[in-house]
Amino acid sequence: MEESVMLKNSRRYIQCGAEYRINPSSDPYQNYVATGLNTGNLYIGYAVNNLFNTKKSFSIWNSLSESDVEEIRASSDIIVMGASNFINQSTNFQIPAENLQKLKLPIIVLGIGAQAPSDSVKEINLTSGTRNFLHQISEHSVSIGVRGEYTAELLNNMGIKNTTIIGCPTYYLNRDINFTVKMSSIKNIEDLRPLLNYTDVKQKCDEKIFKYAFNNKIDVVGQTEYVEEYWMRGMDINADNLLVSSKESVKENQYKKIIGTSVETIKDYFKKHFYQFYDIDQWTEQIKEYNFLFGTRFHGNMIAVQNGIPALLVAHDSRTKELAEYCNIPFVEARNLLGDIDLVKLYSETNYSKFNFEYSRKFRNYVDFLKTNNVTDVDLLLNNELESLDQAINEELEIIDLTSCKTVSVMSSRIAELFHTHQLLYRCPLENIAKLKNGPSVEQYVIENDELHIEVVGKDPHVVLPNFINFDKDKLYLKIVLTTSVDTVLEVFYEEANTSTDYPYSEQCKVSHKLKQGKNELYLAIEGNSHINSLRLDIGSEIGKYVLHELIIRA
Repeated sequence: MEESVMLKNSRRYIQCGAEYRINPSSDPYQNYVATGLNTGNLYIGYAVNNLFNTKKSFSIWNSLSESDVEEIRASSDIIVMGASNFINQSTNFQIPAENLQKLKLPIIVLGIGAQAPSDSVKEINLTSGTRNFLHQISEHSVSIGVRGEYTAELLNNMGIKNTTIIGCPTYYLNRDINFTVKMSSIKNIEDLRPLLNYTDVKQKCDEKIFKYAFNNKIDVVGQTEYVEEYWMRGMDINADNLLVSSKESVKENQYKKIIGTSVETIKDYFKKHFYQFYDIDQWTEQIKEYNFLFGTRFHGNMIAVQNGIPALLVAHDSRTKELAEYCNIPFVEARNLLGDIDLVKLYSETNYSKFNFEYSRKFRNYVDFLKTNNVTDVDLLLNNELESLDQAINEELEIIDLTSCKTVSVMSSRIAELFHTHQLLYRCPLENIAKLKNGPSVEQYVIENDELHIEVVGKDPHVVLPNFINFDKDKLYLKIVLTTSVDTVLEVFYEEANTSTDYPYSEQCKVSHKLKQGKNELYLAIEGNSHINSLRLDIGSEIGKYVLHELIIRA
């Protein structure tokens, strides 16, 4: 990342929590401990360091001496903490709580989360040390950055109300407010270059993922798999190290039970198909060799997403589901991962439309959160297009009545960009697009003064706008204006060029992403897996006449 977009450190930040780098040793177990028991923590720390350009850090996990406290207070103004699933029943954060009490410095907490078997658990039995820690960060924070609604609710139940939902700091690493992830047309397994990840093969979903990877000789990337790293390196484990050697015995038995083959064959697989990284830049470079990631590791998938590579997460607990929901990472719940794994089918069902159209709004919310926490130069994060986009929306405001707007799922400047800078494909008069097709409940339509007059005489009325095929586009943006309320447009569907069904307008092809809805105007975004041939408008909630005043299509 270029220095020009890093925060300039007009205030002196010091980092704690997730480490952003370690000095790897030759011993995989020692590296596992150094990362905080998960290499995903390095990615969190990397995101914090990348944003704040921190030059100093300290370990909040070890008790600070009086001289340590004096040195930190003399050299730092604000603590920034890259957090993870700190809120769980096994942690005891009494020492970190005492350290914060000693330091008495403002703290910005990024991405703290709760971990429970499911989000139906509304109260976690925390140690007194962890409770004290949570109240300390609340006391020294303007607002705590939490992973999602589940964590915010748990903290609220503890009386901690100064929270803001931000997801994870890794979600914002690319620094592009208009960042999107694009899907490709994948027809068969030969088109895929998959990389898989898993958390614990004791879980049925992870057992299934690993078995599929092994049987199909697919690469996997680990985050806590130090035993597998010994195997990958061809290293013998010292029998005197009872902790590691006993873990190896457990792993050998687990894998033999899953695969039904010899330990030597399993170890050979890991030598050829396993990776584990302690350097984020190296991890990123390896990720670029693949075009689809799948598995239960949130950060293992996020590192792909941040590089524009689609990933599908298997949400196996409250932590992963909460992050996926806020960050709009496509996911399947572990309990729904039924039958044999079909990566081509899973890829085809992976949809980044919601991620793409909400990213800019959540990015701006993140910037607002940082400003709330007195990060004064945070506007440097926004790319150079933002100023011109804000100017564009001001122009748009002059011609569109936004006072009646009732839903906005992307920031206004993003809407302005879509309808000011994207290629204009079509606008009224409607007869120029092709001959309209009317459904059985539409008696007639008439083009008058560039308006489409529709008379509805029965149930399920609809109008099809066909022959978009010359546009050769798989993503369209529509603006529809009616003389009556847009609530009369009940549904909008699209037909894809490669559809193999007799009836193309299925629920899968229903337009669900409304960029903005006002009283009379509707802004829609459509992203198909192939070229879009036609649109179907289900219009008219009651028998009567309706007028489609304006239709604009851009790409």
